Amino acid sequence: MQLREVLSFGGLKTATVAAGIDGLDLTIESVSVLEIAEESISSWTLNNQLYITSFYAICDDIEMQKTVIRTLSRCGCCGLVICHIEYVLHQIDPSIINLCNDLHFPLIIANTDTSFIEIINPIYSRLSNPDPSTKETLIRSDFIDLLTSERSTSEILKALAFKVGYAISFLDIHFNFLYSNKDEIQKERESLYLKEATGWKSMDIPHLHYCIMESPGNAMPTMIYYIKKGGNLFGFICIEFQPGDTVEHVLAIADTINLPCALLINKIQKISRVEADYQQTFFSDLLVWNFRSNETALARAKELGYSLLEIHHVIVVNLNALQAASEKERELVNYIQRWFLPNVEQIVQSYSHENILHFRSDIFLILISNQTSEEQMYQIADRIVQLFANSKVTSVSVGISMPMKKFTEIPRAYNEAFDIAILGRTLLGMNQVANFEKLGMLHHLKAMRNSSHIVYLCQQIVHPLQVYDESKNSELVKTAHVLFACNLDVQQSAEKLHIHRNTLLYRKKLIQDIMGYDAFSLPYSYNFMAALFVIDLQ
Repeated sequence: MQLREVLSFGGLKTATVAAGIDGLDLTIESVSVLEIAEESISSWTLNNQLYITSFYAICDDIEMQKTVIRTLSRCGCCGLVICHIEYVLHQIDPSIINLCNDLHFPLIIANTDTSFIEIINPIYSRLSNPDPSTKETLIRSDFIDLLTSERSTSEILKALAFKVGYAISFLDIHFNFLYSNKDEIQKERESLYLKEATGWKSMDIPHLHYCIMESPGNAMPTMIYYIKKGGNLFGFICIEFQPGDTVEHVLAIADTINLPCALLINKIQKISRVEADYQQTFFSDLLVWNFRSNETALARAKELGYSLLEIHHVIVVNLNALQAASEKERELVNYIQRWFLPNVEQIVQSYSHENILHFRSDIFLILISNQTSEEQMYQIADRIVQLFANSKVTSVSVGISMPMKKFTEIPRAYNEAFDIAILGRTLLGMNQVANFEKLGMLHHLKAMRNSSHIVYLCQQIVHPLQVYDESKNSELVKTAHVLFACNLDVQQSAEKLHIHRNTLLYRKKLIQDIMGYDAFSLPYSYNFMAALFVIDLQ
């Protein structure tokens, strides 16, 4: 293996070549840590060996550094890697750079936070097992040990990545990164590619195995590998090709780690389902205040990492397309959870990490903390509306509650926000924000439907027009609705009803004649408009 190949994977992927670039075609047969930095190393250095050091013992001795480099070059070593430079050497002396260039001896500077082991393990793995199929038993054995340990998911996958020795990302089925040793630009490209490639429809799990994502410029392509077991999809592995790799070679590597990844992600999913069920139960109890005491509510919230004490408003984002339980709606829920939930969460959390977001089948529930101002609260609502308006996947209706004085008012605030979102959809249209403080009286008018006496009174007011419409097949009740909705603007109302302006004027005069008074002027207009509103909600 040539030295330049070592710079394409593992801990040296982010390293830079400071000098001796002409020597990158040298062959590497082994790698070791240079613990003793002095001229006597010539007695035990190996030909074609790559050495790693921080030069800690001789960090202030430039001449000794030169002596060591000359000795390594004379003994046939293929290069030197300097680690932790910001903590030890701080900078490489220009004379060292010149010496390495003269000797054609590669001097490589590792990322400051890269450890020796992160460099050594992938190289040893590649040198000792160039054929990935011979590593399968060893990788799975090591993985089982990791899986039964107390190490985190990212630690386990990090160890697996270094064992494989490739630039690699692991994602779950919602495109969340479980671990990646790539930079943010590469990760964003992979996430976007997966989201666009899968769309919002169910994935063709039985037939999909892998696909190749081409990279811009001269960068190496990436294999997108589907982690599957027993016909179930668990996630994705994104492996970047290395120079000289064939599709078969990279596919063999992915196949080797498919089962370990499926086992790990299945374990994560089971834990996540338990946590999700607990979270759903908490919010179900929260919205009806089904707690033994206020202290119980606060304690359960704290277990989930939430603080309820400073919540001052509730926002409800109603997803208008999710009103049924058909297969299409379920697919849409999955798509919204994968694509939109992370974006909505980013919007909500960007104003305060104390804001709380919860996704419930057809709504986003947002609890706004005191760290988010009222102006910022409206910005959150507007940005979410814009997010969905641009996508055209579903329209939304957003409702904002009245302010709360204490956290026990969350159920009241939720009902206000939800009701005003639905009412706003009727009165303002789709993709609009409705504030209970501005439309709350209409909410209370809506509540009048529960009074049989008020409903009867409203019916009596509108009844003459209904009788006329039925007998003449006309639209006087609808015309009255539109007139009030357009603030009695004749031209706008006529355009909305698709009739001539004179026709609208005739209908307006006819309504007044049938009712026996001017229903569009005060004080009668209050009565007439309220009656129309209540009857319309029956």
